[in-house]
Amino acid sequence: MHALTFAVVALAVALPASAGDFPTRPVRMIVPFSTGGATDSLARLVGRKLTDAWGSPVVVENRQGASGNIGMELLSKATPDGYTLAIVNSSLAINTSVFRQIAFDISGGFTHIALLGYTPLMLVAHPSVNITTVKELTDLARAHPGKFSYGSCGNGTPQHFAGELYRSLANVNLVHVPYKGCAPASTDVLGGQVTIAVINGSLAAPHVRTGKLRGLAITSRQRFRAAPDVPTLDESGYKGVDMSTWYGMTAPRGLLRRIAAKIFADTMSAMKDPDLSARLQAAGVEEMLGSGAEMTKLLAAEVARYGLLVKQGNIKVD
Repeated sequence: MHALTFAVVALAVALPASAGDFPTRPVRMIVPFSTGGATDSLARLVGRKLTDAWGSPVVVENRQGASGNIGMELLSKATPDGYTLAIVNSSLAINTSVFRQIAFDISGGFTHIALLGYTPLMLVAHPSVNITTVKELTDLARAHPGKFSYGSCGNGTPQHFAGELYRSLANVNLVHVPYKGCAPASTDVLGGQVTIAVINGSLAAPHVRTGKLRGLAITSRQRFRAAPDVPTLDESGYKGVDMSTWYGMTAPRGLLRRIAAKIFADTMSAMKDPDLSARLQAAGVEEMLGSGAEMTKLLAAEVARYGLLVKQGNIKVD
């Protein structure tokens, strides 16, 4: 082969593919949590649409542990070529304040691609407790300080923070019972082992509709479409409360802008598909679409907010 021809071929191999060529092989989608949760469901639903759009499979890989830190460390070490992505949630903002050491840079270690949605949290009660409103819970807890406990999805989770925020605003003495995930917390409040809980609205809504649980309040600013009769905490007298689990797509730091732009555009097209929108709503994920820059801004604000709550409540992980 002529030397000049060889050089041109070598350069073509070395240069990254254009955005129009991406992807040419399977894409790995890391979910830093276990299967079955809203983050996992979102990743799989979006992954199927992107598989159809790209003609290359998007393979979801669950790498749970340490409130998402294990999966995020794996992402931070991946090659920033677009072939390793992750669907993350608001635990990313929390972990910097509740873990003493993290093996990656939360603020600058990633290329954030898109905001995708959110799931409101719900304060629920077992029917054995004769209450139907937050006010009745507050009155009961004040009349019997320390007698009642509330379950959450674990220490340092958004559900824990929402519970502590209510406890602080209402000035009540509720004992926190952390579970290792929302599924066991949901199981125990359904069984009455713990009578009050803060869990994902997507898990609570079906049981509220059947009367197995009583929805006392939603933690987001707006009501939840899956449980429209449950008022917000803001409506219940605790003004300004807006706390949900939000979801976004991110990649390793250094991802080329043109690749990030293509992934963003294709993901937004997928999110606006009516079939996907209906499936996400059924899974309890509300739409909150935004750019990577908007995700970066939200993350910074959430890091500051949760950092303050950690100091005020002296919250620590197990």
